[in-house]
Amino acid sequence: MQPVWNIQKPDLDLTQSVCQWLNCHPAIATVLVNRGISTRAGAEAFFDPSFKHLDLSHPLVDMDRAVVRIYQAVLHQEPILIFGDYDADGITATVILYKFLIMAGAVASYYIPHRINEGYGLKARHIQEVALARNIRLLITVDCGSTSHLAVQKATDAGIDIIITDHHQIIKPFPQALAVINPKRHDNPRSLTHLAGVGVAFLLVLHLRRYFRENRFWKNQKEPLLKPFCELVALGTIADMVPLIDMNRILVKTGMEMIAKTSWSGVRSLLDVSGLTHSRIHSEDIAFRLSPRLNAAGRMEDAGESIRLLLSQNPESAMKAAGELNRMNLLRQKVEKQVVSDIVRYIDTNPDLLKQKSIVLSHSNWPVGILGIAASKLMHRYHRPVILINVHNGHGKGSARSIPGFDLYQGLFECRDCLDGFGGHQLAAGIEIQENNIPEFQKRFDTAVSRCTSDSDFIPVLQIDCHLEFDSIHDRLMDELEKLEPYGQNNSVPIFITHNVTVQSSRIVGEYHRQLVLGQSTTKGEKLISAIQFNVDPNQPLPRELKRMAYRLRWNYWNGNRTPQIIIEST
Repeated sequence: MQPVWNIQKPDLDLTQSVCQWLNCHPAIATVLVNRGISTRAGAEAFFDPSFKHLDLSHPLVDMDRAVVRIYQAVLHQEPILIFGDYDADGITATVILYKFLIMAGAVASYYIPHRINEGYGLKARHIQEVALARNIRLLITVDCGSTSHLAVQKATDAGIDIIITDHHQIIKPFPQALAVINPKRHDNPRSLTHLAGVGVAFLLVLHLRRYFRENRFWKNQKEPLLKPFCELVALGTIADMVPLIDMNRILVKTGMEMIAKTSWSGVRSLLDVSGLTHSRIHSEDIAFRLSPRLNAAGRMEDAGESIRLLLSQNPESAMKAAGELNRMNLLRQKVEKQVVSDIVRYIDTNPDLLKQKSIVLSHSNWPVGILGIAASKLMHRYHRPVILINVHNGHGKGSARSIPGFDLYQGLFECRDCLDGFGGHQLAAGIEIQENNIPEFQKRFDTAVSRCTSDSDFIPVLQIDCHLEFDSIHDRLMDELEKLEPYGQNNSVPIFITHNVTVQSSRIVGEYHRQLVLGQSTTKGEKLISAIQFNVDPNQPLPRELKRMAYRLRWNYWNGNRTPQIIIEST
């Protein structure tokens, strides 16, 4: 579906002010105003986020209680279990908390459930089969636990204290845990609402280190440096597609800078198998190369391989684990491509499905681990909420993805009596359902989508920041665009528009990508810039002139050199 172009019209006076405050390129000032920047302090903080600007003065609710209990457990050598999730967010959160506790001398272990055999989250069976079997006295969840009422009650009855750290939607009554640390709680600071699970875990570690310091815990040992942990925060946060603003922006920016010069064997091996050898790491590298490989283990087999990679201190074993993740990711891509292709073919032969406002489909042959990413691709293709469900022995497990105009969590909440369970965010969620309830759920969910949306919500919109002529594309602009990183939710990649562009040369590369050299007349003659357009029809001829073109810009690194490159979004 072709998007509607919306050329934004920011306040010109404010744009000029931002340009003066930062002494930046006018296009950069325009982008910042389009992102909601309206003050000098806000502009400077956004343009130059720093780890030293982290504010710990307003902790999340229950943070202090959790810190004291963990401190006691470390002092008295009580066995601690970290219970995580099998995606990149949960994996990185688990490693951060586990590694810190081990550095502090704690008796700690971790457990990641199997996606297919156990499903998402802490369940009552885990208390008996894992916690009690390991003689655990304190259990800390990361990236899960907000809906684990039965498991928390069973643990409490068994004398096990539970600390929940999570970031998924949470509603009252909360689980009766010792502490429920979740930025989505209504009584938490709004500036922390967007933290990913790994961000919450890292915040807990920051408060732990400070409390340990205040109690002179480190007097006989070296206090751990926590800034390197931002590498894992960046991996998990970008993978979970949370808004990259406020604290997330600081943590991810710091992490990206540190990944480029990492001393972690696991992260270095992950970079190597991903083909990332240049000195700068971009959010796009994490989103499309690093995080998918971390996620592949939990999607295809067992997330333990990703944990072992990140904890590895031996380069040889780290490279072996990274190679295994690379193999699983290739398998994931193959399976996902087949599932998406089959569904597209099915919809093509059943076009009436697109008369509905949502797509809810089920099948017994769809692997649970790839449902989320397949649903995301279909959501972008058809621009409507998509839920894909794997059915096995009468029980279904599904993943859901939504368009910006529809709150997925609220829609599932309205259909909760059809579901065995659900959890997630506004744009992504997971469900469990009995197979015989799927038809009724399908109707109810589509009704909820119809009631809460308008026709305009189903039309994709390409937000264009401003006009930009080729003679304005130079090193200064390119460097300042990199300073706007990390790009992602709530800080999208700047999109520019240029008119009357000539196509100097064009060729198809890699089957479905077009490599071009584009030109535009300037006062100094014809300026040429290399460009690429992804996922094109190789048989579709390209005109010699483009009346208008929407695109983004990036540095193209090759053989130790860098040149500006255009990525065409739409023509």
